[in-house]
Amino acid sequence: MIHDHIRTPDVFISADPMVNVKVLMGQQNGHLVKWFMTVAASQLVLSYNPRSRFAAKFQEAQAGKIAWYEVLQSPGLRFGRGDPTINPKGYRTLFLFRLASRFYHKPEIAAFLGDPLNPQQVFPEVVLMAHVESGQFDAGIFYKHEVTAHHLPFISLPDEVNQGNTRFAQLYAEESYTIPAGQHIAGSPILFTVAFIGFPAERFRIHHS
Repeated sequence: MIHDHIRTPDVFISADPMVNVKVLMGQQNGHLVKWFMTVAASQLVLSYNPRSRFAAKFQEAQAGKIAWYEVLQSPGLRFGRGDPTINPKGYRTLFLFRLASRFYHKPEIAAFLGDPLNPQQVFPEVVLMAHVESGQFDAGIFYKHEVTAHHLPFISLPDEVNQGNTRFAQLYAEESYTIPAGQHIAGSPILFTVAFIGFPAERFRIHHS
């Protein structure tokens, strides 16, 4: 929306530095963003509704008694994820399932998602958390800090899968997704950035306490 001049914010926070680089920076993008800084890091987790009829199974997965991906295969389970065409968490979820397929040597894990835009799973970012909290979905993929803030239980995933460890940056980069605008986005560690649109870097000073 910033690229197409539908929104004109002063500040833009992204969950992927490459969004700045490929969508907003450079002559081809009208130099909408000239610089940005990294402010935080996170990882993806599988979160679930504690009142879900599958909650006991998710708790077993938390305890390491059964595999998390086996719980997701339960008949009748309702799973939600973000839209990969409009937000980084959406395409990072695709990367997560592909990475998990390779890590566990089980191609059925990635196949669980179906089409990248599977309408049974993909919902706008603004309603995804609400759907899990309300019980409309049994589980979904979120950033760890999101579910911590919402006090939802979650299952931590291996570093080779969760995209939260910079040591595995090369592994994450083996996955990619092409967004509708045509930019090819490669996997990377989850880093949050802040960009001040239209403001030169020298206008800002970072003070360390």
